[in-house]
Amino acid sequence: MSEEPNEELWSDLYSYVEYLQQQRHSAYADPETAEEERLRQALGHVAEQALKLLYHPTELERVLQRDLIAQPWEDIRPAVNRLLSYNIVHDALEASAAMEVVGRLEGLSNRIRVAVLAFTFLQASQPSDTALKYFRQVVRSYLAGFYAEATIMCGATLEAAIRSRVTDDLLKEKGIRPRHPKAALYSIGQRMKVEEELDILDPEDREQFWWIVNQRNDAVHVQPDLSPEPDAILFQTAWLLGRINPVDPAK
Repeated sequence: MSEEPNEELWSDLYSYVEYLQQQRHSAYADPETAEEERLRQALGHVAEQALKLLYHPTELERVLQRDLIAQPWEDIRPAVNRLLSYNIVHDALEASAAMEVVGRLEGLSNRIRVAVLAFTFLQASQPSDTALKYFRQVVRSYLAGFYAEATIMCGATLEAAIRSRVTDDLLKEKGIRPRHPKAALYSIGQRMKVEEELDILDPEDREQFWWIVNQRNDAVHVQPDLSPEPDAILFQTAWLLGRINPVDPAK
C-alpha cells in the first residue's frame, strides 16, 4: 500500500489561530474619542505582550507608563490590573497561549517516529502502575514539545520503577533504615546501592539511570531549559524500564 508523506500540521494550525484572533479583534468597535483611542492603544500594548505579562510584567509596565500615566510618580499597577479585566486582553491571552502550544508542535512528525521506536523498547518491560502513569506523562509532554517537563517525568518514571523492584520490604529485611526517618522514606541512592548488590542493571545501564535522574534534578533545581536532547532521554527511559521491570516470560 502506497502512502503520501506526512505534512507538518503545526503551520496550518498556527495560521488558523492567527485568523481567528484577527476575526475576534475586528469585532470590537472603533474608538470614538481621544480617551477611547488612548485606552485602545494601551490595550493593544497589553494584547501584544499578553502572555509575557503573566510572568514578566516589568517591561509592559514600562511601556504603559508612557501611554496611561500622566505623572511619573503615579503607580502603574492599578492601571495594568484594570486593563487585564477587558475581554480584548483575555482574547489576546487565549490566542497567545494557543500559538505557543501550536508552535511547539513543529517537528511533531519526527517525534511521532521517535515515540513509536521507544514503544518497541517499552514492550520488553512490565512496569508498575505508578511508573506507567509517569511514563504516560513523559510521552505526552515529549510529543507536545515540553522537553523540560518530559525530562522531569523521566526521572520520576525511573524512581517509581526502581521503587517497585527494590521495595521497602526488601530494604527493611536488609536492616537498612530510611534516609528520611520522619516520613519513613528511602532515598533513591539507598535503593540503587541495593540494586547494584543485586546486579539488576549492568554498569552502562546504571550510568544511564543516574544520567537521567541527574538531568531531572538539573531541570528542577538549576535551570528548566538545560534539558539535553529529548529523544535520547525518551529512548533510554523506555529501555531502562525493560531492564528494571522486565516482562516475566512465564506470563
